[in-house]
Amino acid sequence: MQRTIWQITVPQIGFTSEFVMRGILAIAALHLARLRPSRKEFYMAKGNLHHQLGLRMATSMLPSISEENCSPLTVFSGLAAIFAMASPRTPEDFLLVNDNGLADWMILMRGMSSIIDSSKPALHTGALSQMFQSGHRRFTVRSNEPFKLGSDHDNQVQALQQRIMDSCRDPRQAEAYLGALSELRKSFTVLYTYIDTYEATDAFIWVFKIPEAYLELLKEKDQDALCIFAFFCVVMHQLSALWWAQGWSTHLMNQIYRLMDEEHRWWVQWPIDQIGGMDILQNSDAS
Repeated sequence: MQRTIWQITVPQIGFTSEFVMRGILAIAALHLARLRPSRKEFYMAKGNLHHQLGLRMATSMLPSISEENCSPLTVFSGLAAIFAMASPRTPEDFLLVNDNGLADWMILMRGMSSIIDSSKPALHTGALSQMFQSGHRRFTVRSNEPFKLGSDHDNQVQALQQRIMDSCRDPRQAEAYLGALSELRKSFTVLYTYIDTYEATDAFIWVFKIPEAYLELLKEKDQDALCIFAFFCVVMHQLSALWWAQGWSTHLMNQIYRLMDEEHRWWVQWPIDQIGGMDILQNSDAS
């Protein structure tokens, strides 16, 4: 069903919304750049142009969400996330945050939660109704599925939580860590319960739900926040079959490991093992 929505419904929305069409064209250009390396620069330039124009249009509408633009804005937010991941990586690319704060696509992605909250009736009955009905079921599963107590992944997340709480002395930081870790446990529960039907949406729910304070700590390259992000790389690794997500889990793990002190490097051995072992720390950008 998700494939049908992206292949048919989203292009139909694009025919009536210029910024959505530009988002589609931007991703198509990046895909062509990947498939036709001899013309990579040409397609990259076209993709960046379409994305920037679409982004400017979409962000200008965020303060005035309506029944008419809520579906196109929701679609473009998803397209912007894919564009960010499909774009060539720099060695310092940290995906979620940069020196200025949240990455552009993250601002849109986080803004999607307010779009969804303020426009639920229109979204659940409009062109994206099937997508949102499916999404609601996924959120319900995520909220209601019990943690897999005793499982390896849950034991590992709880062990990380214990290490962080034992060393944390700031109550506000502790709250941010616990919020991110709680959502991480839910992400792993969904991943290992529904692995055969796992979707990109299941991975990115974590990005929606983590506290703003955690993202601030991640921006500052806080050691404990980096450990939590390393565990999220295991979730991202499940998307590696998608052309636009390939290589991100290992790239980010390499970045995280480089920024860690010796003690915290031991804390993330489990996620490193889950996505390929120590060899990934030398070869993450080979693809």
